[in-house]
Amino acid sequence: MTATDDDDPAVYAARATADDERAKLERLSSGLRHELNNPATALLGNVRLLARFLPAVEVLLRERLLAGTTSAAGERLDFVLETLPIIADGLGRSAERIVGIIRGLSEYTADKTYANTVFSLNDAVRRVAREVEARPDVLVPMEIRLDPRPVEIEADEGAIHDLIRRLVDNAVEAVATVVPESRWVELETRVEGSDAVLYVRDSGAGLPRIGRERVFYPFFTTKKSPHLGLGLAVAADVVSTYCGSIAARERHPRGTELVVHLPRRSDGGPPC
Repeated sequence: MTATDDDDPAVYAARATADDERAKLERLSSGLRHELNNPATALLGNVRLLARFLPAVEVLLRERLLAGTTSAAGERLDFVLETLPIIADGLGRSAERIVGIIRGLSEYTADKTYANTVFSLNDAVRRVAREVEARPDVLVPMEIRLDPRPVEIEADEGAIHDLIRRLVDNAVEAVATVVPESRWVELETRVEGSDAVLYVRDSGAGLPRIGRERVFYPFFTTKKSPHLGLGLAVAADVVSTYCGSIAARERHPRGTELVVHLPRRSDGGPPC
């Protein structure tokens, strides 16, 4: 039997990576089309509405200046002048949404360079928790349960800090719709075999059944605007870089649990 490229593990791995990247780009493209369509349509509608109002403004101003102020002309002008700021606000919001999407897309697709060091995952969790709790807009009790054993990992400390912050921010946002006395976020670390494991739990409404498979897709979100749905997608990208795994689980009677597995030490082999 003659060996082919299909029998070469390196070729197979490269093809699998290419297929994974292609699928990621297809999901990104689909989400981008959907997300840009809404603000772009609103922006276009407001521009057309503004274009309809501007000639009326000119006519009414001419009537007021040249023919004197009539009651009917004055009422129409007042209506137009009251409506213009509303249109302008709609234009501004739509433009901000588009800019936010483009900025988020740039962050998601940017080439990243990581500098790996050995550090404590427990320390990283404590630091993120302190930062989040110090924000004046966060009024959520946060419980931290850290494995008493050293939970050291070999990774880029900045990237892991950003990963934890995104997961915690997601949990804090998830409980925003819950009555204050029922809000809580819990962070836990464990050592499980060769992995360091991070659990982020919240008392939010939980994920819809259809959302469990798509929660890490770019632009997927169950929250209202201005959320872009990129936080967990970027987090999943970091986890994938370090050959780890991330999963979303439903909690009973309510809430969500995000579970991240990261190898504690690099094996020195090729990237995932």
